[in-house]
Amino acid sequence: MSSWTALFSTVMGGLLTLAGVDLVQRSTRRRDYDARLWSRRADAYVALLQWRLSPPDEDTIPSPYHFAEARDAWRERAFPLLAEVSLFGGTRITEIIADNSYLFQAVDVFAEMSPGQLADFARTELASSDGGSRRGVGLGSGRRP
Repeated sequence: MSSWTALFSTVMGGLLTLAGVDLVQRSTRRRDYDARLWSRRADAYVALLQWRLSPPDEDTIPSPYHFAEARDAWRERAFPLLAEVSLFGGTRITEIIADNSYLFQAVDVFAEMSPGQLADFARTELASSDGGSRRGVGLGSGRRP
């Protein structure tokens, strides 16, 4: 009978070890996935903010016709950025995109935001997207998560 007890305890120990390894691997995969998603989301917000910081300047483009062309080209550069943000962005930013019937209307919403408002908006989205574990990390803080 003692051999059956030893066999049973060995099998149970092995099964519990396998279950523990599986649990650790699942949590590690989830943490890595969340970190990659947060990084991709942060990159998308940074690209959107860089776009917002580079509008054409009326003072440097004297012709109203050329200024209108430059402004249209500037807005068109936002389309791929908004596509990426709609895939990886947080809830509030994807709601802005979804609330507008056409993508150019969503571009207008972001174009009308000041760079500071957009940065605060992105910072809030990033802080809420990971449950607040990176709450102190801002876009301009120079620190990486």
